[in-house]
Amino acid sequence: MKTIGFTMIALGLAVAAVPAVAQGQTSFTLDTHTDGGGGYFTLEGESQRNPTLNVAPGEQITVTIRGTDDGVHNFCYPDTRSCSEYVQAEGETQTFTFTAPASGSGEYFCLPHRGAGMKGTLSAGGSTTNGGGSDGGNDTPGFAALGALVALAGLALVLRRK
Repeated sequence: MKTIGFTMIALGLAVAAVPAVAQGQTSFTLDTHTDGGGGYFTLEGESQRNPTLNVAPGEQITVTIRGTDDGVHNFCYPDTRSCSEYVQAEGETQTFTFTAPASGSGEYFCLPHRGAGMKGTLSAGGSTTNGGGSDGGNDTPGFAALGALVALAGLALVLRRK
């Protein structure tokens, strides 16, 4: 019985020690901006222009664009061969949902302002984008807890009196 207990302790500690897998975000709100003859996106509440959007590979992604000016903007991801509808006024929003690639990266952009620099990178690789989405960085919280429980059960078997 003690051998089984020691085995459970070792197995539980090994499972608990496995690093959690970071997931990318699945939704983003991008504010649109016009700057002279060009434009740019920012994540809601942030100032970095045209941020890289890190997403979970193969996940369904939802991007909401929100107009912050009277410019005409949309969101395109060419791997889907489609774009969102246009926002044309401050406060107007449009939502675009698509499936992220299984791996790698691609460019997202605003069709009318792509040539003027309103474009960024969407990366399917598992690390999170800093800020701006609703699902940032879900680790696998139950995995470490399961390993700890297996180790505790093994400890109980080892310490158990006959």
